[in-house]
Amino acid sequence: MSTQASQWRKYLSSPDTGLSSLRWQEYRIQNPSGEKVVRSMLAPPELTLLYYLARDHYSGRGEIVDLGPLLGVGTNMLARGLQANERSIPKSKRIYSYDLFLTDGMGHYVDDCGPATGSVFEAFQDLNRDYRESIFVSPGDLLALRWTGEPIEICFVDVAKSLPLNFHVIEQFFGSLVEGAALVQQDYVYFDQYWISYTMEYFAEYFSPPEFVFGATACFYLKRPIDKGRFQDFRALSFDDRLSLKDRAIAKAPASVAPVLLCGKAKMLFDEGRVEEARQTLAKVEPVGHRDPVVDFSAIAQSNREMVARIIGSTA
Repeated sequence: MSTQASQWRKYLSSPDTGLSSLRWQEYRIQNPSGEKVVRSMLAPPELTLLYYLARDHYSGRGEIVDLGPLLGVGTNMLARGLQANERSIPKSKRIYSYDLFLTDGMGHYVDDCGPATGSVFEAFQDLNRDYRESIFVSPGDLLALRWTGEPIEICFVDVAKSLPLNFHVIEQFFGSLVEGAALVQQDYVYFDQYWISYTMEYFAEYFSPPEFVFGATACFYLKRPIDKGRFQDFRALSFDDRLSLKDRAIAKAPASVAPVLLCGKAKMLFDEGRVEEARQTLAKVEPVGHRDPVVDFSAIAQSNREMVARIIGSTA
């Protein structure tokens, strides 16, 4: 782990973040104007990482892109970190937040947050009211939205929930990352968005090795700008090419992370119609613990294995 990668840990449980955990994925946030209680799919280490990146990593050389904030707890951490950043940099409208802001499909995370209208946009605005000067919000379908073309220094991706969205993120945002930019892939360590790990393996030469952060995050730093011709080549990859990249990502992953990625490989094979190979792959999944809770993905591997087993009809 690089020195840069480990520095965010100093803010774990720090009052500077204004964040305290009430129960799993429910938080109390101390805003300047008062206390808020809100849910988030992000775990405390992931939220702490976002705070650190905006506070200590961000130099103002580019913008901060926030893809898929939903209720906006991650946005709050980015904005709070930006305000605490001691560099003499412009801070107005530096965070660009993109989301549908819809309750559909979000389950208990959005209970009591706009069920009458089907929108959580007001809840997002309310949580981040104290920081609205820092945030440029773009509600709508990301596939119909575009990036400004400005350089990007922090890119938080929690919206690559489908292959079309993954392609859109790559083609709209990756080319604007500046050298040293932080790219945070929230669903990397999760079976259902299995394309994220093979995507990052395809672009591995351009990034530092990832740091893995509980619950599902991998954080990368850009070493050099990406050749834009690579984006079109990525779209043209065959299934076997993508499967090979997936295998490479699994081979490189830490022992606690690899079983989760293997669950993703099983789902990938199942989606391609290769059901028996999917079952055989899932049978190899053995969760591995770690003494450091920040990188212990064993419980996630276990739950992912159970979910994929139900999907493919396996008894593994």
